[in-house]
Amino acid sequence: MRDLIRHTHERLRTQGGPALTRPVTLSVGAVHVAPGQPWQDALARADRALYAAKAAGKNRIHLDSHPASSPAPLT
Repeated sequence: MRDLIRHTHERLRTQGGPALTRPVTLSVGAVHVAPGQPWQDALARADRALYAAKAAGKNRIHLDSHPASSPAPLT
């Protein structure tokens, strides 16, 4: 999934045409959701992972794979 996101992002940056005048950056927060886990918990974890990705710099992907864990950088 990470490679798909990066590839798509790179295509957007290189094939944006003349209308794309600013650099495009992407930060992603992702989570693994356990069966039966409330969606509100998963959303809160994804939000925390997104802010961790943004805090780490541009073009980052962070994965929070467990409710009790802190987000782990993937890039």
